Amino acid sequence: MNEPVGSEQSRALTIARSIRQRIVSGQFPPGSQLPTWGALEQEFGVTRTTLNRVFHRLKSDGFVYSPSTRGTFVVERPPHLSRYGLAFEIQPGEVGWNRWFSTLANESLVLQEKDNVKIPCFFSVENHLDNESHNRLLGDVVSDRLAGLICVGHPEMVARSIWDRADLPKVGVWNKGVGLPWPSVYIDRQSFIEKSTRYLAARGCKKLAVITTTGERLHEYAEVAASHGLMHPDHWRLACAANASDCVRPIIQLLMSLPKQERPDALIIADDNLVEDSIAALMSVGVRVPGDLQIVVHCNWPQPVNSILPVRRLGFDGRRTLETAMSLIDRQRRGEPFPEHESIPAVFEDEI
Repeated sequence: MNEPVGSEQSRALTIARSIRQRIVSGQFPPGSQLPTWGALEQEFGVTRTTLNRVFHRLKSDGFVYSPSTRGTFVVERPPHLSRYGLAFEIQPGEVGWNRWFSTLANESLVLQEKDNVKIPCFFSVENHLDNESHNRLLGDVVSDRLAGLICVGHPEMVARSIWDRADLPKVGVWNKGVGLPWPSVYIDRQSFIEKSTRYLAARGCKKLAVITTTGERLHEYAEVAASHGLMHPDHWRLACAANASDCVRPIIQLLMSLPKQERPDALIIADDNLVEDSIAALMSVGVRVPGDLQIVVHCNWPQPVNSILPVRRLGFDGRRTLETAMSLIDRQRRGEPFPEHESIPAVFEDEI
């Protein structure tokens, strides 16, 4: 049987897809031996040359291997069970990229070594023909090379060509309350507010200031501070842009230059992107820590921001976030019930 080269390539792709679907469906489970080449030649009515193309594709996609002449076997950890895509709405270095995104990207590499999984990262995942990352992700999706997709950022950043794939388990890492047809892992910022405030109150602090990038949560700090007997006047609730170092320093300097009875004895820096500039400002005006001021700073474990001053670090576990997302993907793929939301609580360093 002599087929034209183009026809042979197309036929090989069709056969590879058929065998791959049998692997994904469980007809050929991990570790099982595939039918012999002779049986496959007879089933599909193709030459051994075409079958060679088929198995070259299946091997390069990570589904099968051939240990010498004993036949062809499904790998023990095929990609549809062990490869989790991690998609970000923007590129590293772009405006909006933050330490939390970096922590998740870095921890994906650690988990690959620790748990024998693959976690490829995709950036700026949008539905454009010239978007290399989107095309690479779409290629993995249509080739069944992902157990599922973890989307970090906003729902609208996920291209419709991927969003609409009902057969692809998906998990969002974003705020609770975002309406999605798939589960989400959210950072429990309320737990950060409560734990940081409670810690400072237990240390004998009476007057609390907060600096953050999420102004809409400042009223929550006020409520929790009041419940712990802490003063928290409006002009001590400060919201700055994450990259606004030019405003963080003068605000901190002005706050701590007030007469002693008019300035706070406790400070929460609620965004790790503001920590370095805030600490530099405190040092520039000679604030003694913890003598004059006790500080809790936000961080992302296991990559907290370093501080020259003795601060208490409280934050969210990037590794636990990814592990939780992968568990939700696995439950979807197995057809098991799964919660609509899973929360990641804030933890202190000694609680990790």
